[in-house]
Amino acid sequence: MVSISAFSNTKATFIDVNSATVPQSPSFFQNYDIPQADRYFTQELQVQSPSESNIQWLVGGFFLKGRSYFKSGYAGTAFTAAGGSGFADVNNIIHKESWSGFGQATAEVMPKTKLTLGLRYTSDHS
Repeated sequence: MVSISAFSNTKATFIDVNSATVPQSPSFFQNYDIPQADRYFTQELQVQSPSESNIQWLVGGFFLKGRSYFKSGYAGTAFTAAGGSGFADVNNIIHKESWSGFGQATAEVMPKTKLTLGLRYTSDHS
């Protein structure tokens, strides 16, 4: 049996200022302080045939679970023109989950010629 596990935890903050327009114009805005975080776990299990078997096969499963967070803040006169506060915050949280099962078999059908067949099913959810 083969087991492959992984865990990832990433955090970052970006500062992005878009000053392509004049600061006092009605269309001016700037994008500020953009925190982002990602956390993922994956697990794969495989069971393989013995190496001396006439038919080489492998069956297994894969699992992924994760969460991504992204927040973006905007400020500028573009948001006060319509009576707003001058600020807008956008929060995004994405949950991901994926399950899959797979199998593969290889057999010699003629001397020096092998046939491999495989199948995989995946179910993704966000």
